[in-house]
Amino acid sequence: MARAKEARLEARLTREQDALLREAATSRGMPLSAFVLDAALERAQQVRGHDLVTVVPAEQRAAFAAWLEEPAEHVPDMKRLAEAEPLENR
Repeated sequence: MARAKEARLEARLTREQDALLREAATSRGMPLSAFVLDAALERAQQVRGHDLVTVVPAEQRAAFAAWLEEPAEHVPDMKRLAEAEPLENR
């Protein structure tokens, strides 16, 4: 069963932008709104994926992996902050 669509998105376009989007939607046999939504969601997934992944260049991987294996440093102030009552509870 399809979920109800509860939100709406509007955009102001130049004539050229509108024409380009309509042409692309038509070439895919899609309604304009479906084409735009599909493209926007695909881009949003790319952005979110980029934000969730850290890429380490190949020439730095060994050094990075070695750094990850090093024992953690004891930082007294960090321990104190970690044990402190959350600000929203103060």
